[in-house]
Amino acid sequence: MNSILLITLIGAFLACSGPTDMEELELESTALSYRISQTEPYLNGVELFKQAAMGEQIKLRKQISELQVAIKRGNRNLLPQLESAQKKDNMIDLYKEDLTMIKMPKVPYPPRPPRGCFQDPNANCGIPKINLDGYSGIQVTEDMGEVSIQILDQKNRVVGKSGHVYRTKGGVSIIPIESGLKGNGVMRIRPNSRFFDKSVYLDIPVYKD
Repeated sequence: MNSILLITLIGAFLACSGPTDMEELELESTALSYRISQTEPYLNGVELFKQAAMGEQIKLRKQISELQVAIKRGNRNLLPQLESAQKKDNMIDLYKEDLTMIKMPKVPYPPRPPRGCFQDPNANCGIPKINLDGYSGIQVTEDMGEVSIQILDQKNRVVGKSGHVYRTKGGVSIIPIESGLKGNGVMRIRPNSRFFDKSVYLDIPVYKD
């Protein structure tokens, strides 16, 4: 009698707990698929442009360091190049400072450079390449102004470019990017900034599988 009662109680417990566990699993599964579907296929514009500016400064500061050494050795004819590089470096500093005042878009950051790259112009580690696979555009804010973007392949051919900024149903501003890039390339960013003239651009390494 006792064993029959015990079996009955176990059966009742399983009947009550089973569906609850299944419901929890279904909820977790639904939540996971929801999170995946909510992941936006956009790059973070502020962080991306900051890194492009940093990458340009890494190259510039290495060039400035080499020019200073050459000038000390007597190559005074390189002074105009040094002044031009220093001027561009200062302009990029101002642009970066301007970017820090902008509210960051709520999308993932691109890969960041290793610590120390920016401080040491001779570190030679540079900015990580950004995988463009799965991204259809760059999320920006109204404060960032107009930006022109080109994608160049390894032969310096233009294989992609930005379209006109549009707003999503959620009110987010997006710069669409279409590219036929295969393998390694460069994203060339021309910000419409009060600190730059039209000749200034920022390059960041990219690739597409």
